[in-house]
Amino acid sequence: MEVHPGRGIVICAGGPYLELALVAVRLLRAQGCRLAVELWHLPGEDTSAAEGLPDGAQLRELPLALPRRRPEVWAVKPLALLASGFQEVLLLDADNVPVCDPEHLFEEPDFRRTGALFWPDFSPFEEKEPHQWHALSGGRWQRRPKQLRWEQESGQLLVDKSRCLRGLWRAASMALRLGVLSPYLPGDGGDKDLFQIAWTLEELSFAMCPLPAAAGVLDPSAGVPGGFVGHTMVQRSCDGRPAFLHRTIDKHEDLTDPRWDLVAAPRTEEQCLVLRRIYPDAKVKVRIVPRRAEDVEDLGGRG
Repeated sequence: MEVHPGRGIVICAGGPYLELALVAVRLLRAQGCRLAVELWHLPGEDTSAAEGLPDGAQLRELPLALPRRRPEVWAVKPLALLASGFQEVLLLDADNVPVCDPEHLFEEPDFRRTGALFWPDFSPFEEKEPHQWHALSGGRWQRRPKQLRWEQESGQLLVDKSRCLRGLWRAASMALRLGVLSPYLPGDGGDKDLFQIAWTLEELSFAMCPLPAAAGVLDPSAGVPGGFVGHTMVQRSCDGRPAFLHRTIDKHEDLTDPRWDLVAAPRTEEQCLVLRRIYPDAKVKVRIVPRRAEDVEDLGGRG
């Protein structure tokens, strides 16, 4: 495993997720980010969308055949981190859209102090039955460790591999057994909390961004029950600036479909993201960013 003393971004993006990742890379470059980007995929996944990669981005194949089903396929994330050539790595989900140049995150005091910066999910980490903790910890825990205060959202995370390699190996080992561990994990039993669990098992320090994830806005004019619109998580830098829009559902719909009439564009107004109405006469649903890279400029020009 060759590791260079540099910084970079890792995105796991095979098949339909590759187009989403290319949108993210294009936005990164438009915001002035010059960090190198590795786009990782599994053997046999369609990579035809990668023709004409943006400067500084390369397509890499993970030399391991994982099952193409959930939850086992999510092991690609810690495995790609391990295989990456970067020492300091920002891991992004393919459907996680940066709204600023994220390079300043590498200088966050909490990251410099611990070598690992994670972001919170919506919910506190609930207590479990002793047998559940026993299964997650390999027999070491009977109750929730004090380090696990809040569920983690792994659409983005920062790690310094020179300081956290044990944690990554542990996370990868657990991820390869997600089929067994999934029933004991929060949410849909995916990879999201494996990182903080692995770090805790290895007695490694990590920092959790102190700012909560945002879910959307209340817009009484939207015409939906309760006025709530939004199905994307807004994650912030530790100083409060919006940093990422993470789509968690409805990832692949066409922007031009008239059924989608609300678009959350990366526009900052008093440190919140506001919704723009695009198709005022259509049935109201919510859309966050376009599926295709060529739609990005069109999105920015509307309003």
